[in-house]
Amino acid sequence: MAFVMFDDKRQKTARKISKRVTSFLWFQIFIDVLKKLPQTNQAKKDMLDKCEDYYHFNKQELIKIERFRTTYTINEAIRWFTLD
Repeated sequence: MAFVMFDDKRQKTARKISKRVTSFLWFQIFIDVLKKLPQTNQAKKDMLDKCEDYYHFNKQELIKIERFRTTYTINEAIRWFTLD
């Protein structure tokens, strides 16, 4: 009769849950930080400039960035957030 003190499958599941909880908490902190950032035209310009620098080699992303720059309104924030 075998006796197993720790079930390896259960241990792995607990680790996966722990990683998910940690990821969720970091995401919540990230959202809180974003909410506290200044919401000015200059902040928007700075963010888009950084995005253009990062995606300077990706024409498709640059098109999306320009579309965002010219058409974004606060009423469409969720649509932009969930795009793609």
